[in-house]
Parts: sequence; structure tokens; C-alpha cells
Amino acid sequence: MRVGNEFLSSNTFLAFPFAEDVAGLARDGAAVHGAAATLPLDAFVDASIQASASVTRVYLQSITDAGAGVYTLTLVDQLSNVFMSIAVTPAAWTGTYYLIAQRDSSTRHSVRLVVSVAALQAYLAATSTDVFSSPVQFEACVIEYSLDNVSTFELYTALPPSPQPDVPGPISGDVRIMAGYNLGTVLGFDEASDRSDIQLDVIPGAGLGQAPCQHEESELVKGLMTLSPDSDGNIQITGGDDCYTVAPAGSVVQISGHCESCCTCKDFENVGFAMDSLLTRSKELLDLLNDSKDTYEIGIAYFNDVIAPALTVPILEVHGSIGSKLGQYGDVPEYPPSGPPAWVNAPRSGSENWAAINVNMRNLGRYTIIPKTLNLGLTDPADPTKYTFRQIRWSCDSSNGVKAPGFASAYDQDITDVPDIKIGRVLVFKFLAFARYVESVFPPWTGKAVFTGEYSIPQPQPPLPAPPVPPVLVPFTLETNYTLG
Repeated sequence: MRVGNEFLSSNTFLAFPFAEDVAGLARDGAAVHGAAATLPLDAFVDASIQASASVTRVYLQSITDAGAGVYTLTLVDQLSNVFMSIAVTPAAWTGTYYLIAQRDSSTRHSVRLVVSVAALQAYLAATSTDVFSSPVQFEACVIEYSLDNVSTFELYTALPPSPQPDVPGPISGDVRIMAGYNLGTVLGFDEASDRSDIQLDVIPGAGLGQAPCQHEESELVKGLMTLSPDSDGNIQITGGDDCYTVAPAGSVVQISGHCESCCTCKDFENVGFAMDSLLTRSKELLDLLNDSKDTYEIGIAYFNDVIAPALTVPILEVHGSIGSKLGQYGDVPEYPPSGPPAWVNAPRSGSENWAAINVNMRNLGRYTIIPKTLNLGLTDPADPTKYTFRQIRWSCDSSNGVKAPGFASAYDQDITDVPDIKIGRVLVFKFLAFARYVESVFPPWTGKAVFTGEYSIPQPQPPLPAPPVPPVLVPFTLETNYTLG
């Protein structure tokens, strides 16, 4: 069975094993529970469904808490009929992935689901009864059809004319089913259900025996290679030039050549010498190409180990903007002649003592980054408590969250609770900051952002059953100065 790799699990635009763009999948943000529930995108990794020919589509309709740690997954078909109900006990699951398998012997339906243990356990932990906003449709490619039994047998006699030629007419007389060539039949009858079963076995020689050969016996030549005989049944074979003679010899057609060779033995000898020289030069070229290949591989290894890590480094960016000034003295439109107070803590969105600040940490390196700390460095030596962070939000890949606001002159915080930054991904922090007024003309905001983290470098793994070797963690620090005007 197919199991999604890291790319499939992290790409929020791939819904496999569910169909693309279906409702009921939580593509953005957390999953929702209740009467209009949405399912986490990474909860199910793969599926294989075996169904009868009458089933064209299969959906996951609901997940119900049955009590005692048991949950019921209800699957329905395109007519909203229950396809299968599966009871699962998530607490007993172990490992990264778990296979849920169930078969209904009466309908011959079977379901096999590969789930992400961590993702589905976390989702079910908050579930009571979830009926999805729209049943979540499985991809058509995961449905296979069982053809091991005859589901319908129809007998047509006395078909009526057009326009309904497929409507059966009346049936009269006896209907007999007989075995033909190489086919055996076994008739069974169940008195309890008043049901008869006819078993057909394909066995060489059974029934009427092996089908007789109908080969036509003839001494005439029907054809020779791709040639066909003429009206008299003759096929003409000629030498084509004066060097060949074609003559019958009993039951054999003999083709003889009587011309001298176009090349002498010396000619063949010279060709042999030339071919040997060409072979020697080819071997020399092969040695040269092998040496070039070795040199190329050494260069590739040096680039990957030395140059590439130096070029593909993570990037720390800080962007932001400050609002416009509202009144003569900042947020307060008017003051007495004595002038503005030294402390004005009446923030109003849009004034120049408000700023929106974005900090982007782009992982353009070769290894996953584990975030440690972030220092926004927003300080004023003359007034250390000048700045306040009112909103702090972060997002990384498909995850997001918030940090506690409050006074923090430089915002020097531990951020180990945010997800690791995978290769090619971005960790974004968004700040809404406020500075109380101390003068009538507010100066530009300046700071120095500092990000610390660790590279997670995978190590070569020994063969099983040896324990895995953990990755090596290498700390690093990034700094950048910024000005918000």
C-alpha cells in the first residue's frame, strides 16, 4: 500500500486518500468538531477499499465516541447507505502509522485505512460525535471491485421490438443450464433460505470434454513466410542476380551461390587490424571518461559538503510600518496650553506610536531548523519601558499560534514551542507594538533582531536491528538591524 512521505504529509494542497477540493477537510487552521465537523488533512495517509460493482463512490460520513475509548467510523456509499461501520481503539495504537482493516463477509466489502497515529489520536481525543459538514469522499483510485461472484443473472426471451429492445418479454418452458466444453457445474440448495447456488468450475476435459480440433487437413502450401501463392498455387523463388541459383532437391529448396568473393583475405585482415586499433582507442577513451567521472564526483562531494552549506544559509528578515500622526500631540487631539503630559497611554490604531512588525525566518539551508529564541531588540536607552507588545502571532507551514502580550522592551523570548522549520519553509512572527508618547514628533523605530536556533543534521544509520543514530544538533545565531519610519 502507498504511504505518504514527508512531502505529502506537509503539503496542504494534497488530500489523498480523499478526493481533491472536497468539503469536510480542514485545509486551513485546526479541525472543527460537532455537527459541521472538519477532518485534519494529515489524519489519513492511505486507503484501499474493495466493493461490489454497484458502489461507485465511498465517503467518510461521521466519527462517533462509543465510550470506553472506542470510536466508530461510519462509511457510506453514493446513495447514503451504510457501506461499513468500523470500531477502533486509538489508545492501543503504537508507531508512526497504523493499519485499520475490516471485512464484511456478507457483502464482501473490505476497508483498509492507513492513519497517522499522532494526528488521528489528537483529533479523536476531542471528539464526541462528529458529523462532517459534507461526507468526505475517498479518491476513486482507492476503490477496487470484487468480481469473485455473479451478482446478477438475467434471462431474456421474446425481446419486444424498438424503442425498448432491452425490456425482457415473457418466459415460457424450462430454463436449463448445461456445462459445455471444459466446464463443470455443481448445484447446491439451501432449504432454510430457499436459495439455489450454481458453481461453475473451469476444468480441462470437464462437461462435454475438451473441445474437438477443427484443423483442416491439406497437403497444399498455404503460404511461405509473407508470400502468398498465385491462382495456380505456385510460389516463385528466384536468385535475383547471376550469382545465385535456386533449385529443388527433393523436399528441400536449395539456394547456391557461384560468384567469387568481392573481398580478398587481405581485405578482411586489414579490416581486422583497423577494428583492433579502434577497440584500443575506445578503451583509452573509456579510461579517460572514468577518470573524469571520479574527478566530477569528488567535485560534487566538495560542493555539497563545503560550498553548498555556505551558500544556502537561512535568512532573517524584519519588515514593518508605522501609522500616521492624528493630533498635534499624537493620540490626544488637543491639550491645554501647558502642553502634553509626559505619559500618554491612550493608543489609537493608525497613529505614529503604533507599528506592525513582521519577522521572517526563511530556511534556505540543507537541514531542518529547531527555533530557540527571538530577540526583537526594540529598545530606547532613554526610556527602557517605552514599548509594549499588544498582539504577537506566529505561523509556520500549516501551524499557527499566539504569544502572550505585554511590556517587553526588547522582546527577548523563548520560542521553542513553535514547530521546527523544514527545508524551504518560513517561520513568521507578527507583532502589533505600541510606544507611549514622550515628545510631539515621534522618531523612527530602530532595533536589532537576533534569532538563535539549531541545525538538525541527520546521521548515517546502521543496519537493523542496531538502534537508530540521533541527528547532530549544531547551534547558530542570526542578526539583522532594521529601521521603521
